[in-house]
Amino acid sequence: MRQIKLEPTASLLMQWSREAFSGDVISNFVNHLDLTSGKSLIEECASICHWYGDVVLKGKKFINGYLNSLLENSSDEHLIIIPGAGKSPLALELLSKHPEKVHKIIEIDITGMDEKVELYYKFYPSFSDKIKCITADVTSESILAVLRTMVHEFYQDMPCIILLEGITYFLSKREMEKIISSFASAGNKNILMIEYLKPLKQVHPSTRQIPEKIFEKIKAHSGIKQISFFPPAFISKLISKKGGSLKLKKNLTDIEKNSHGVNKYFDNTDKGWVEYEVWNI
Repeated sequence: MRQIKLEPTASLLMQWSREAFSGDVISNFVNHLDLTSGKSLIEECASICHWYGDVVLKGKKFINGYLNSLLENSSDEHLIIIPGAGKSPLALELLSKHPEKVHKIIEIDITGMDEKVELYYKFYPSFSDKIKCITADVTSESILAVLRTMVHEFYQDMPCIILLEGITYFLSKREMEKIISSFASAGNKNILMIEYLKPLKQVHPSTRQIPEKIFEKIKAHSGIKQISFFPPAFISKLISKKGGSLKLKKNLTDIEKNSHGVNKYFDNTDKGWVEYEVWNI
């Protein structure tokens, strides 16, 4: 099978975050991806902030570590839904470590899912029956209706994990509300893990220019016209009014301290621009 060529921003993210995944299964997966298109973008981002990749890597490690820990310490099987999955190998990571805790993983993205299915079936046949790739816009009412039926009818007795990572950068407030509303359950049995960008005006002036310039580069290379930022108060109010309860909240200060024992770049929470939250919904 020929290598799957990633577009520049996807290549950038994969190269920054690949060390967050471990094992031969993941190495084999990444070896089937052509990451050459991201070379120029990586160089441009490094010229802005040479340690930005480490911020992405540590965030990815936190997300992966939390999900692995959640599954390891649970006695239940789970339905896992990953909107905006792209070419992330997260599904393979979770299945290789916790196959008995995963009933099915639903990956959704606008493009590239057919290639991913081919890769799964050819090289990971033992996992492929537990992964469903859907080519769709997760903000469309039709796909949300399908997901609601799946979560609230076919899997109503099974806890569902929803990961909103990366995709939130491209969602409007209304789209965010539609997605979250689709997964809220009466007994708060579902778990929502969400990563989002704070408004730049809430970021300390000494670091604000870093994400500002990085995302300008990403927009220029991807054709994306707008990056979305969400006030933490908006996220909290949005999920709380759907009956959700906050389980965990982390920022870049927390993650850097947990990773290195000290804060080199984020000695103040205002210097960070990414928030991570886990909710029971």
